[in-house]
Amino acid sequence: MKRSAQGFFVAVVLLLSTTVLMRNAPAAIAASDVQHVAAAAVDSYGEYTALTPVRVFDTRDGTGQFGVAAALTGGISRDVQITGQGGVPATNVSSVVMNVTVTNPTRDGWLRVWPSGTQEPSASNLNFVAGQTVPNLVTVQLGGNGAVSVSTLSGSVDFIFDVVGSYSTEAGTPGGRFHATTPARLLDTRNGAGLPLGQGSVLGLQVMGVGGVPATGVTGVAVNVTVAEPTSAGFLTVWPSDVALPLASNLNFVAGVTVPNLVIVRVPANGVINFLNSAGSLHLIVDVVGWYDQDRTTEAGRFIPMEPWRGFDTRVDPFGPLFPHEALQLWFNDAGVSWTGWLGSVVLNVTVTATTATGFLTVYPGNQAVPLASSLNFVPGQTVPNLVVVAMSSEGDVEFYNSAGNTHVVVDCFGAFTNERALPVPMAAAALTPSQG
Repeated sequence: MKRSAQGFFVAVVLLLSTTVLMRNAPAAIAASDVQHVAAAAVDSYGEYTALTPVRVFDTRDGTGQFGVAAALTGGISRDVQITGQGGVPATNVSSVVMNVTVTNPTRDGWLRVWPSGTQEPSASNLNFVAGQTVPNLVTVQLGGNGAVSVSTLSGSVDFIFDVVGSYSTEAGTPGGRFHATTPARLLDTRNGAGLPLGQGSVLGLQVMGVGGVPATGVTGVAVNVTVAEPTSAGFLTVWPSDVALPLASNLNFVAGVTVPNLVIVRVPANGVINFLNSAGSLHLIVDVVGWYDQDRTTEAGRFIPMEPWRGFDTRVDPFGPLFPHEALQLWFNDAGVSWTGWLGSVVLNVTVTATTATGFLTVYPGNQAVPLASSLNFVPGQTVPNLVVVAMSSEGDVEFYNSAGNTHVVVDCFGAFTNERALPVPMAAAALTPSQG
């Protein structure tokens, strides 16, 4: 069954037995984004430089704030300097990729991260309940001062920033280009692909030449990593196999709760990335969603950041929650012009909430079968956020499949990647002028 919408963003499609519902949603291509695309072809704009994960901010011990431990208080935003920290260049950085973790929240709420010096958006990056520790990968544009702003709804909460990479401006460091693929499962230890990962154990995983990833020339991968059936509280760290274990984490978990998180990690020459489990035992699921390389034969793979904005929220939109085996189909177009003329994939923060059953949500290119992969996992009554990078179909749509129960879905947009059809001239991008659908 399919429910569908279009405009900039949204169409719901029920897989299996299908009905259709249409709706418009706001466009959000800023004039500055158009200019960035126009400038891209002759420089390093939007190219990615991966870092070994490094902690640049931690309110619990004062890292990044002159050694002063101070939790974030609701209603008061805080600026965090990113450029010049943890291997991020001091200049010529457009956006940063960080694993953001909230811990010790005193109330239910959310955390927002946005470019410093700009208006606080309605989009959020993490949702949590009192006492919960929640990680999420965040890709965010930097303010003119090289900083981001952070806020929370109410109460107080500690947060941690572990930087994993950055995207360049026109004059920045040359780096890698991103290529999304249909999500593909690389590992699932629940299905005989290995024993549960024990405390202190390290698992190496080959990520080149599998799941649609080329066998050579790969500099990084984006993988959705899910921890299932953990027997105690702990964390998981993912890192390139050619360096020592860093002081950073990618997922935090408690006993019995399944936790997903997108991970972008540098790939060494041998193609192996490592996974460390800090405590207890757990099962590990790894789905690849894309890779980075240094192919510059076309304009494909440049990241175009956007100020965060809300694409849709089924709690307030007229079609309500997704039902079991239903998929939300999103059409990306602006003023009637499909984004697929120059953009190939999008960066979304996807949140499920008010879930009524144990299940998963899969986000994938439209007009194809649901792949054997998941983007978020949930249990009844849970709110789960996760960053999703997904290719659009050739027609410009993306689908969100709900496996079980009634599930509300909230989608916020943070950027997009160019495709091979992007042209290095202002008129090629200028056709996509902002509009309200």
